[in-house]
Amino acid sequence: MTPAPHRQNIAETDRPDAEPPLISIITVVFNGVAGIEATILSVINNVSDRFEYVIIDGGSTDGTLDILRAYDSQLSYWVSEPDNGIYHAFNKGVSLARGVWVMFLGSGDLLNGPESMRNVVENLEHAPGDVQVAYGRVVTLTVGGTFVEEENGPWSELNREWKGGRKVMPHHQGIIQRRSFLETHPFDETYRIVADYKAFMQAIANFPPMYIDVVVAQVFVGGVTSLPRNSLFVAGEILRLNRELGSGYDHVPHQMFFFLKCAVKTVLSILIPARTTVKIIDAYRSATRRRKKWI
Repeated sequence: MTPAPHRQNIAETDRPDAEPPLISIITVVFNGVAGIEATILSVINNVSDRFEYVIIDGGSTDGTLDILRAYDSQLSYWVSEPDNGIYHAFNKGVSLARGVWVMFLGSGDLLNGPESMRNVVENLEHAPGDVQVAYGRVVTLTVGGTFVEEENGPWSELNREWKGGRKVMPHHQGIIQRRSFLETHPFDETYRIVADYKAFMQAIANFPPMYIDVVVAQVFVGGVTSLPRNSLFVAGEILRLNRELGSGYDHVPHQMFFFLKCAVKTVLSILIPARTTVKIIDAYRSATRRRKKWI
């Protein structure tokens, strides 16, 4: 049975005369008992009163709500009720947030330390008014916590690159967007995987993103977009969005090779055990001089 909706607000954030926080951190979760507590602790132990923390739960039944209740005095707002997927939950979070800027932190991922967050605050306080999106670096770790790679560099180094079948977007866990922009350009819920990429491309259409030279978050391999069995579906959404954004005929060989790789990953995940699939993927990464990602 789906639990009844539960909402919790700290009284201070309900005051009509309270100054809005600079940054709203939003975590969307569904049955995330394995990782949600670590994420919560990484936020409440590393931020100041310039932040608020909002959690949108999709009606979890696995013990996640027990963790949310245990921390509800330290959360600015949380709600548990069924939703229509991750981007519906994202849009809900934006509608509930009060911050000038919004950052999404995945369940199981970790916000970096307080010095990083002070750096982020200082940069955002001085961001030009035309900047709709900022971003910092993101460290990716294996499930066991081994370093894989650090992503997101200066935009001058990224803005002409193609990666993963599309024009490059900084790792999404490092992205911080103006709430006012997301209110007028909500996440496109017709996409299940790549609506965050569409939102980013819309946000930088008229003014480039601002790079913040600091690690913002640590993430672990295993997100929905990285699972081999989802690869072909992800590729289909990316190719569809490329066409929508007018870049469907750009770098066609890259797009075709990306689609082929995704098809192979999907077929492997269907035909052989998952552990064997990720071993093959890691072997390919090693052959192309990249660190292993899964094992």
